[in-house]
Amino acid sequence: MESFHRIHLAGILALKDRFEAKQTIFPLTGSTHSACIFDFEQNLLASAEDIGRHNAFDKVIGALVLCDKTQDAFLAIVSSRRSFEMVQKAGVAGIEILSGLSAPTSMAVSMAERLNITLIGFLRENSMSIYTHPERILSS
Repeated sequence: MESFHRIHLAGILALKDRFEAKQTIFPLTGSTHSACIFDFEQNLLASAEDIGRHNAFDKVIGALVLCDKTQDAFLAIVSSRRSFEMVQKAGVAGIEILSGLSAPTSMAVSMAERLNITLIGFLRENSMSIYTHPERILSS
């Protein structure tokens, strides 16, 4: 049995609020993507916005690499749909939970299942859809 970290539903919803607070360009333009990575204690490790969804995710992972903090990465939130490439990047970075505001692709779901990544979509104010490895999410 692999060991993994857990988080309460309320914790993920609180991180979504923090994620949205870090979006400074999107409210002005409506045309950027963003990404944040948090550690096991729900501290923000990195945040970025970019016109490209992959670029935003690459920026936050790169920020962790530059400060040698990839071992602290636990949960990422992205504004876009999760593709299999994003799941691959999350796996390489050691991220256990990859969450987003829209739906993941079917290939992303399959890859997250294989890589033991909890994949979350449709992250809203009071709800979310958990596609893979729900054992990391505590309901109470």
